[in-house]
Amino acid sequence: MNQLVIALFRTRQDTALAVSALWERHFDKKDVSLLALDKRQLSIVCRDTGLKEPVSRHGTSGLFGEIRDLTSSLTLRDQVTWASGPAAAKLGGAEVGGKNDGLIVSLVGIGVPEGDAENYEKLLIQGHFMVIVECSKERSIEAQHVLEAHPCVETRKEKRVST
Repeated sequence: MNQLVIALFRTRQDTALAVSALWERHFDKKDVSLLALDKRQLSIVCRDTGLKEPVSRHGTSGLFGEIRDLTSSLTLRDQVTWASGPAAAKLGGAEVGGKNDGLIVSLVGIGVPEGDAENYEKLLIQGHFMVIVECSKERSIEAQHVLEAHPCVETRKEKRVST
């Protein structure tokens, strides 16, 4: 069974350096996902590391998407996550910081314990970046060491729930 290695970083620079270190250790881009609330900052990390542009599953493309992004930043509504990589389909667009537990439920759905998911949501609200690596149990130790070699706030290994 695959495992998830999750690390949270304070800055986009630390995030990009950690992800680049994963590439140096031959981790595959199809196994690495990024998550943040700030689309612009996450886009820079994606560009710097060769990952696809972040997405949010709430119809954010085109003119209407740009208008929605602008209005959501001007109002007091819940924020939504932006994601790149294989987790984008499940985690991109999840609401955080309100009555809706969208991100927490989505994280629990991929195998993260509820208490950890709640902590991750708080860190994302504070502006942190999340890196998720899905890999074999053997490689999970290596992934954790690679991520912890950079200034991260927290790292954890979780068993992946079969989907």
